[in-house]
Amino acid sequence: MSLQWCFTGNSGMGKRAMARIIARLYKAMGLVEKEVVSDFKADKLLGCTEEEAQLLLGEALKKANGGILLFDEDSEKLTEIAGIQERIRALLANQLAVRPGSCMVIYASRQYVLQNSPGDVEKVTDLINVLVFEDYTTEELMRILKRKLEDEHLVMNPSARQHMQEFTSRLTANPERSQNSARLMRIVAELIIRNSMQRLAKNGKLKNKTGNKISVVKSDVNMFTEDLIRVLMNEKKKIGFK
Repeated sequence: MSLQWCFTGNSGMGKRAMARIIARLYKAMGLVEKEVVSDFKADKLLGCTEEEAQLLLGEALKKANGGILLFDEDSEKLTEIAGIQERIRALLANQLAVRPGSCMVIYASRQYVLQNSPGDVEKVTDLINVLVFEDYTTEELMRILKRKLEDEHLVMNPSARQHMQEFTSRLTANPERSQNSARLMRIVAELIIRNSMQRLAKNGKLKNKTGNKISVVKSDVNMFTEDLIRVLMNEKKKIGFK
């Protein structure tokens, strides 16, 4: 089995979490010196000269020395310029040749890096393990949300649960697949917790809920609509969330 990996799938599906698991396994097996995963976003190279790009990649490999470099190609920007991904990978290959064995590289991409070159696939299947991260289902998103709320002793009542079931169903049906992520559900859970605490504080009931289960009601989740999702997605793009 190869030691190199290519993770494919939409944002927020757990690629970084899996890279950390592999780092721990490889450290236990003595394949890497440390279980540290260093991220490098490939879109940082856009607009750089070749010399600047080589310098940035060299620094990233130096930082990841003895561990794992997660070479993150999960960016819409990289799909907008023809041939840019191939050029970036060639630059990385050059730097790896200069520093052989310095670290393991895991590629994170929305699609398999050799998907458009079927004739080459057989040549590399023994060199790279491809791990596909599938989109979450409505039930899985609801389990993530329920778990995050339970961590804070919150439980949704039937009307709130029905509203969130419909909300997550729209997420999974939306063609903008990056909305369908555990990352977004954590944001949703934080907002529900905030709404619930504010409601209880306003009604003077918060002090009586210490250590007890708190019921999440329909008014705590009414804000979750398709319009809100569009706002959240726009904010994610502004702060480099994607």
